[in-house]
Amino acid sequence: MAETHIESILAIDVGAVSTKALLVARIEGAYRFVGRGEAPSTVEPPWLDVIAGVDHALEHLAAVTRRSLLDEHGHLITPERPDGKVVDVGVITVSAAGPLKLVLVGLSPDVSVSSLQHAAASTYTQVADVLTRRGAGSVDGQPIQRLTEEDRVRRIYRARPDVVCIVGGTDDGAEAPVMELVDSVALAASLLGEEHRPHVLFAGNASLRTKVAQLIGAEAELQVADNVRPNVDVESIGSTQAELEAMYQSLKAAALPGYDRLRAWTTLPVLPTSRAMAHVVQYLSLEETRKGVLAVDAGGASTTVAAARAGHVQLHVRSDLGTALSARNVLSLCGLDAITRWLPFETTAGEIEAVVTEKELHPTSVSQDSHELLVEQALARETMRLALASARSSWPAELSGPYPTFLPYLEPIIGSGSALGQAPRPGQAALMMLDALEPIGVTTLVLDTCGLLPALGACALAQP
Repeated sequence: MAETHIESILAIDVGAVSTKALLVARIEGAYRFVGRGEAPSTVEPPWLDVIAGVDHALEHLAAVTRRSLLDEHGHLITPERPDGKVVDVGVITVSAAGPLKLVLVGLSPDVSVSSLQHAAASTYTQVADVLTRRGAGSVDGQPIQRLTEEDRVRRIYRARPDVVCIVGGTDDGAEAPVMELVDSVALAASLLGEEHRPHVLFAGNASLRTKVAQLIGAEAELQVADNVRPNVDVESIGSTQAELEAMYQSLKAAALPGYDRLRAWTTLPVLPTSRAMAHVVQYLSLEETRKGVLAVDAGGASTTVAAARAGHVQLHVRSDLGTALSARNVLSLCGLDAITRWLPFETTAGEIEAVVTEKELHPTSVSQDSHELLVEQALARETMRLALASARSSWPAELSGPYPTFLPYLEPIIGSGSALGQAPRPGQAALMMLDALEPIGVTTLVLDTCGLLPALGACALAQP
């Protein structure tokens, strides 16, 4: 469809906690946000069908906009009719699926494996284990003892990952040590059997691709990406990020109940919500050349941090940090004292635990009183602080700023997610962002109250 003929775009975002439907339409020559509908997501029992939540959100949107969106068979009606009913294009973003479980395998923990960790953090992943030729990680900066092939096979077998990522060697560099790791992965894949057999992603020495393909053979499905370290001083993770996002879509998002029916509603790619958000941050950074742009989406199950300067975007997703379904992880990582320091009243560990449990069981519930609200907002502060600290560890020099211990100059700073967008007063959202992010200088805070950030990034696929 020609861009000039797109009069309306329906954006659907299927999250772990809530599902949103937003309508963008051309009004008097300019695209405008027309309305939104929202409903609890229906991925989990008793529904086990993402379409149920989408239908509820669309019913809400249809009531607000007075547009018929679905036909009698439940299919999205396109293109838009002369009477202004239905829509021209549908775009979809997804973050409801569980994270992609990874085992990272490489030669050097502080070179190629470090780059691989940066790539893995750009989408919804969970790193189950990190295996290097010298060992599995380090303690106090000292490498753990060398792993034997049996050790590596046993750890991969125990982790039962969705994907094993292999890196190592610069292009035309080390061969034998890399192939030793590949051999271990092939053996582990053969032992796991058909049901649990992982996919393999090779992003190491490019000259070894043919040998890797021959060794992996029929033991696992192999994907190849550009070397994350083509030479020691250059990090190139874009290709690996793209492959991991594609695997998240094919292995996790596509497995959501009802996904096939939802996917049929659009001819455009379905994007991870985090990537759609990064598109907008990247675009805004091209408009502002002196400062960078930062966006933080504190979701119920995961938290995304996207920072960009002059079009170069850094995307970081923490699938284990969230304000509802992952609130217990936040409490475990930051500790009770980190939560209580934000509270203007005395409380106990039991009261904090009760709020966390309530958000786990009923993530869309509304706070019963001001004390419970302030505890939830304290959890949101620590969620964003932990995610930002993790993201900053991989930021390049251009995003480091003049003062290493502080944020660089950023404008605007965008806050998204229900904890911020649904705060009773904008001032509370502003205080949460200031406390969690601690920006310096003069900046502009932007609050995404309607979940427009990923919707706009997805709409750009249809109409940039």
